[in-house]
Amino acid sequence: MATDSGEFEFDFAVSFAGEDRPTAEQFSKLVKAQGFSVFYDFWNKADLWGRNLYPHLAEIYSKKARFCVMFISAAYASKAWTRHEMQAAQERAFREHEAYILPVRLDDTAIPGIGETVAYLDLRRETIDEVAATAIEKITAVKSRGATTGGPAKAAPAVKPAAPAPLRAGNLNIKKQFT
Repeated sequence: MATDSGEFEFDFAVSFAGEDRPTAEQFSKLVKAQGFSVFYDFWNKADLWGRNLYPHLAEIYSKKARFCVMFISAAYASKAWTRHEMQAAQERAFREHEAYILPVRLDDTAIPGIGETVAYLDLRRETIDEVAATAIEKITAVKSRGATTGGPAKAAPAVKPAAPAPLRAGNLNIKKQFT
């Protein structure tokens, strides 16, 4: 079960093209069912209504979520709003040295700014349930470490190093026969 999101309003911000909404919604439902907070536009209609979405969405995708899950497809590459969300997420990723953008491929479309060396999950090889389970595993690990993606790393408390174990001498006899 999820714990408090700490300094983030959302555990995950989901970025997707309208054509991929059913997949993004299914992912969002699976993650939310386990108690994690998700920015999924349809669940935030009242908050979004009447706002200037350009700066508001930029803030969500660059500051208010612990991770950004991007459902990458040809439709994603062709949309102005997804480019805006991606640019905001990339701004965040540039500031940090931790994984922030979690790409999920729906096809082989190349997305500028998401390099070929960035690890991704592929919905042609995994189910949406497996993708959600992996996302939950990732955020649970981050929260259990107390990591705070989204800001400067906190200094670890000073710990006095333990004294080295005393060296031991003895009559250790090791056979030199290997099988």
